[in-house]
This record gives sequence, structure tokens and C-alpha cells, in this order.
Amino acid sequence: MKTKYSVLLLILLMAAASGIIIMRTNKTSTTDFKYSSNTKEIPYNLNEPTKKIKLTHELQEISALSYYKNKQLACLHDERADIFMISYPNEEIQKKLKIAGNGDFEGIEIIENTAYMLKSNGVLLKIANFTSDTMTVTKLETGLSQSNDCEGLGHDPQTKHLLIACKNKPWISGNTKKMKNKRAVYEYDIINEKLNKIPRFLISLKEIEEKTGKNKFMPSGIAIHPISHNAYIIASVGKLMIVLNKDGQIISFKHLDPEIFRQAEGICFTPDGKQLFISNEGRNKKGNILIFEQLDN
Repeated sequence: MKTKYSVLLLILLMAAASGIIIMRTNKTSTTDFKYSSNTKEIPYNLNEPTKKIKLTHELQEISALSYYKNKQLACLHDERADIFMISYPNEEIQKKLKIAGNGDFEGIEIIENTAYMLKSNGVLLKIANFTSDTMTVTKLETGLSQSNDCEGLGHDPQTKHLLIACKNKPWISGNTKKMKNKRAVYEYDIINEKLNKIPRFLISLKEIEEKTGKNKFMPSGIAIHPISHNAYIIASVGKLMIVLNKDGQIISFKHLDPEIFRQAEGICFTPDGKQLFISNEGRNKKGNILIFEQLDN
């Protein structure tokens, strides 16, 4: 009888021990998943750019870029309202367009032959026929301000809205508890020239930390992927890229290697999505544009 009880006790102890081991294994697996990047959703190897364009001193502080046409990129210096047209196959500045005076310019988006430039205080400049001598410049107030610290400008062709990513305060006025510890992306209707005061995306910093392990995330650039229509947001402060679906859910992320991304400020795609461009400010060195080819499925 004692032998029976001893065997039964031994079985129970073994089962309990197995349960503990299983629980610990599951916990470790969850933690590893939590802090790893889901590369299936990011079809570019961000650790290996296929090309690096070193920029001249005029673009040492490159703050934004946008795809134009004929393999050209429109680039901004963050302290001057000049647009630099760069041929990325030749790595040359083909044209420099003087638009306005100095300012803190943080975003550019080209839509057909109209350029939109974003200042950190939320003001937009609309430059119609921006490549011609008959260009017209219109100042557009969005309702956003310097306290929002507007850093990223993108375009969603499906909604025909500009997207403005805020680096700091997510609210437009007042202190809204709902928006505390969040980062906001607003929509600007370019047809009616009006900002939607309800953010398109409201990103939880707590969720960022839980999913990526990063406790800082201050957006510096945003672009909509032309095929998946997901939003790619980069943050120089936090060294992180996140990908949002149409509902604003974080579906993927990637830590940005500081050796490669010195100060990532601008992001855009070719119209077919086969190439991704990310610009880096120089920080007392040459600014650069990194090109990443889409990976094979």
C-alpha cells in the first residue's frame, strides 16, 4: 500500500514539475515574441541598404523627402524653404527651387505637380506648379501648433488626405485625458483645405513599449505604402519603425540600427512599392538617403 502511495505521489510531483516547466517555457516564448520584429510585414531588409547616397553640404540637415517622377526625389533642408530635386540613379541634385524664406520645415509631399511643405508649427505651404516659373504659394493654417511639433508629412491617395504626424502633444487644444501618453497622426483634406480634428491614428506609448521594448517614440516621418496601404512611421528619437494597418493597429515594427540610421527624418516609396527611401540628417557629417529594395516573396 505504501508503495502505491509512493508511486502516486511521485507521479503527482512529476506532473507538477512538468507544469512549472511548461509555464516557464511559455513565458519565455511570449517575452521573446514581444521584443522581436515581425519581419513578414516589413518586406525590406533595413539592416542592409542596397544603396547609400551621400548628400552635399546643402542637404546636411535633410529633413524630409518625397517621390516625384522620373526617378527623382524632392528633398528639404529643415531650415530653408528650398526644394532640391535629386536624381537617385545619378546621385545628383538636378534642380534647386527657391520657395520662401527660412523656417523649420519638417515635411514635404508631392501630389502631381503640387508640393506641400510642412512646418513644425503645423503651417502648410501649398505650392502649385512648383517646378515652373509661374508657381503660386499659399499658406494654409491647420490648427496644429508648435506644441504638437509636427514632424512627418505623408499622403493617402485613397482618401486624398495629407497625414501629419505629431512628435509631441497629441491634442489640438486643452489637455484631453484620452490622448495622454499617446502620439497622434492627423488628416488634412486637401480638397476642402481643412483638418479633421479627430486623429486618424492615436498611438499608445504604453503599447509601443509593450510590443517593442522601446520607452521612447517621437515620430519624425510617415509614408503610406502604395500597395498594402499600411502606414510606415519612423522615429529618430526611439530608433524605431512601426507599421500600422488602416485601423491604426500596430502590425509590425523594426528597431533602427543607430549605425545605419544616424537621424532618420524622411521616408517615402516608389509608386510600385519596390523601393523604400529613408533620409538621415548629417549631425555634423554628410546627410544621406538610404535605398532599400523590396524583398522577394
